[in-house]
Amino acid sequence: MHLATFICSGPRRSRRPTLRFPALALLLLALIGARPASAQDRVVLVTGVELEGEIKSASRGTLSFDNDELDVVEVDLVDVRALTSPSFFEVTDANGGIYRGSLEAADSGMVRIGTGDGAPVLPLGSIVELLEFDATLWGRTSGFVDVGVNLTQANDLRSMSIGSSLAYRGPRWGFRVGEDAYWQTQTTTIDTGEEFKESTRRINLNGSASRYFARWAIQASTTWERNDELDLESRLQAGLQGIYTLIENQAMELGVGAGLVSNTEDYLDSEKYELK
Repeated sequence: MHLATFICSGPRRSRRPTLRFPALALLLLALIGARPASAQDRVVLVTGVELEGEIKSASRGTLSFDNDELDVVEVDLVDVRALTSPSFFEVTDANGGIYRGSLEAADSGMVRIGTGDGAPVLPLGSIVELLEFDATLWGRTSGFVDVGVNLTQANDLRSMSIGSSLAYRGPRWGFRVGEDAYWQTQTTTIDTGEEFKESTRRINLNGSASRYFARWAIQASTTWERNDELDLESRLQAGLQGIYTLIENQAMELGVGAGLVSNTEDYLDSEKYELK
């Protein structure tokens, strides 16, 4: 689970030192995103070797597994005899089927998705993708905040940049919002010797919402942008699209999509410079 990382830094030519806050981020990750020590996943290879740790993910027939002794290792699922985990997963097989539940022991080379006799049983070699979903809201949420400040005395330059993102991914719904902004002022001298105060702003706000089905995904998105360098006062885009997965297996992933996008733009009429 990746929560928020807070960074306050300046570009290399800044006169101020770079400040970072890794301890806060690590503490938040430990308190909110860490899996309990008792929740151990288990992988048994066809050679008889057993590994305990944490299943990270699986994609195109390759399993990523975090083991204390070996760190993160990748194993072909065809070389796995048994795979168990108490966590909640979304499993996609080569036929496009999607199954959700914990991973339970079954016959050699097979895995049961969920508990009970009626739970589906899949060959491990048929798994195309395996994603873990935490049971808590925090566990399904990720984000970051990045702040930069730059001060230059030579031309009285002052700038600040802020970037942030917050995303949620669940079994059926996904949401994301993001922001990227930049402000700058500096003194500019023209050939006549006059000095002007030049200001620049760039702002981008964006968001999207997705609904996931078996082979379908529907996504609505919107973006608002302002850019003084382009004399762009406002650009608003809104779109809706559908994506259908035609082929998804260990060798390739192929999908098609179609949608509609609306775009509205307004431009600045005022002067970019003002006399200092």
